[in-house]
Amino acid sequence: MDLKLESRDGFLLATATGRASLSEAIRVFTKACDVAAEKGLNRILVDCSLVKGELSTLERYELGRTVAEHCTSRSMTPKVATVGKPPGVDGFAALVASNRGVVAETFSELESALGWLNRFGSKATAT
Repeated sequence: MDLKLESRDGFLLATATGRASLSEAIRVFTKACDVAAEKGLNRILVDCSLVKGELSTLERYELGRTVAEHCTSRSMTPKVATVGKPPGVDGFAALVASNRGVVAETFSELESALGWLNRFGSKATAT
């Protein structure tokens, strides 16, 4: 998958395109978390609306678990909004990550994701 990263008003926008695979999804989410931390941001919007294909249930579990472990290992507490539509994005990976301490939610529309992220304010803190 290709990944474009942009700092926006108090959050990092990560736009993913291409074909979905577990290794690429892990790369996209961990890279977004790393760049957000480097920039002092704790809010991340990952737009997967142009990603083709889908991960299996087990792969979604592994994605959520791996990203949460990555954030924990870096002492990060990001707020992650993921945009996409079923069956490609169904919220299971976000649920798994949430159960492990990452504040994560899934949305079908960009505006809803931005509204949710904005509830956390625009204060930039990576820890």
